[in-house]
Amino acid sequence: MKSYISILIFIFIASFCQAAELKTTEIDGREYIALEDICKGYGFNYQHKFYPGRIVLKGPGETVVLLPQGQRALINNRLFSLEAPVKILDGVIFVPSSFAVKAFSGRLLRESAKAGVKNEVKEQKQKQEQEQKQEQEEQFIPKINLIIVDAGHGGHDPGAIGPNGLMEKEINLDIARKLAGLITMRLPVRVLMTRDEDTFVTLANRATFANSKGAGLFISIHCNAAFSPKMQGCETFFVSEAVDPEARAVEVLENSVVNLEIRELGVSKDKYLRSILEDMIYHEFVRESSMVAFSIQANMVKKLKLTDRGVKTALFYVLRGVAAPSVLVEVAFLSYAPEEAKLATESFRKMAAEAIYNGVREYLKNSSK
Repeated sequence: MKSYISILIFIFIASFCQAAELKTTEIDGREYIALEDICKGYGFNYQHKFYPGRIVLKGPGETVVLLPQGQRALINNRLFSLEAPVKILDGVIFVPSSFAVKAFSGRLLRESAKAGVKNEVKEQKQKQEQEQKQEQEEQFIPKINLIIVDAGHGGHDPGAIGPNGLMEKEINLDIARKLAGLITMRLPVRVLMTRDEDTFVTLANRATFANSKGAGLFISIHCNAAFSPKMQGCETFFVSEAVDPEARAVEVLENSVVNLEIRELGVSKDKYLRSILEDMIYHEFVRESSMVAFSIQANMVKKLKLTDRGVKTALFYVLRGVAAPSVLVEVAFLSYAPEEAKLATESFRKMAAEAIYNGVREYLKNSSK
């Protein structure tokens, strides 16, 4: 079977150019094909987007996104590596001929190798997913250039601990890393993390770090906990006085780490709290923070299918000193065993990061208009 597929691949590489009368060009010892010729021959069109650098091609049943700087490409939402970089000579875009076959004749090759067996349902699903992805990838220029992603707790502060021993600090860090990766890959903004390993960072230092770097947006990732083992769902906070008892309870829980910080800083509790409460800088960003929060919350409910606990306000110390729109996301309840089980899975944490990313992107797109 392997030899049969190899023969097919050889045949299609040889026939690919002949089918559309394409001309190959040798560049740096490799065979290349002009992208414009491929598009004409196979019914594709393309758009070269200089910022961020990418080339988007659309055609019958397939979409290809070339990422020249990283020598990578997405074919119908699957990531591939280019054997050689894209070349631009005298304004003409050239792609490696080997990758051209993979990208533009891949569907034909798959159908031949499977003796003509087709899966129309799968193709339709891929088409719908790609349309959604293309909608997300619609270009815009954000008004900010730096996002700080904050993984809550860390080090000797484990945060909440689930009934089966899952620690919040580990979940927060994993989701934060995934979120930072999505933003970096898909948006033309920089991303920094307040911690990218299992270390303890004071609440004050997280805000100081964000301000020193000139953050345009601050997102703090957390998991919730409650005395009731049945409390469940996701919620998103921005800074203002808590208006309901449950929000105050979360406020107390997330601010409890202050006692650890006071011991490390060697200051009195009254002085520490007064210095934070006197910092009213967050008032400038309440409106925008609320917009970010509502956008993230809506996308989390949609993607994670959890109980919608809504957008709430609380006086979180980690957010008060940040001179930018800032939110605190409570992804799910570690104290609720079914949600702890979900948080323990890679797939759910990936979905959580995707949901938060979608909310951030939606906010940035709306605020850029």
